Amino acid sequence: MKMKQEHFDEIKRLIEEHIESEGGTEATVKRYETGDFDRPLAVKDLQTRFCWDMFHRGVISRTSVHGLHAYLDDSHILTALKRICPKVTRRY
Repeated sequence: MKMKQEHFDEIKRLIEEHIESEGGTEATVKRYETGDFDRPLAVKDLQTRFCWDMFHRGVISRTSVHGLHAYLDDSHILTALKRICPKVTRRY
């Protein structure tokens, strides 16, 4: 993984806090697995959608992680997000 450990730790903490504020891991995962979010039928890869949603709602909306795109592209960020976020399985 190319992401600096301090960025990884900060993103992980913020996503975990966001998930807790949304009712916890079980409730958040269930919402996504059942398609209870914006435009679920347009989603091709639910795990990727879930990861980016958690990043944008939990991280970008609450703080700016400075310097990520200076040394990472989206594929590197997504790799880290997939390690951080709970797994979701499409059930709709």
